[in-house]
Amino acid sequence: MRLRPYINETDYQYLEKWIDSERLHALWCANLIPYPLSKEGLEETLTGDAVKWEANAFVATENTGTPVGFFSYSVNHSENSGFLRYIVLDKEKRGAGLGRQMLALALKYAFEITDVSLVSLNVFDVNEKARKCYAKVGFSEKSVTENSFSFGNEKWGRCHLEIGADDLPCK
Repeated sequence: MRLRPYINETDYQYLEKWIDSERLHALWCANLIPYPLSKEGLEETLTGDAVKWEANAFVATENTGTPVGFFSYSVNHSENSGFLRYIVLDKEKRGAGLGRQMLALALKYAFEITDVSLVSLNVFDVNEKARKCYAKVGFSEKSVTENSFSFGNEKWGRCHLEIGADDLPCK
């Protein structure tokens, strides 16, 4: 697996297939990106995130170059920490360990290239598979904000997870 910068013109087609329902869209981005997902809406959000948080979007690819995952990463310089958001994997590739591989590469980039001491992310409490994946990579839950998001008749809690450079399981 490899990481490379996200290119909206060529990579959007994959995200469009992976985010194929309103509920999955909400789980993925907490509706910070307009629904339904569009190339223009995604580009506008990512550009805004780049300006506001110096965020960069990445694609994880198989060694053939085919995208299998996506995430955005930003650095908070004053706190020497990184933040991952918009994490998604090709739904047909889930359960094979590719999510852990992608996150391991994201953390390698965060700790070795951007030299942060801590990386965090948020995930909804109802997203059990993602929470288990993050735990396997070494993230630990630091807080839960109950009922922080509504989807239809559901109320979701937001879990804040963190991992330090010394917490990596395979260091």
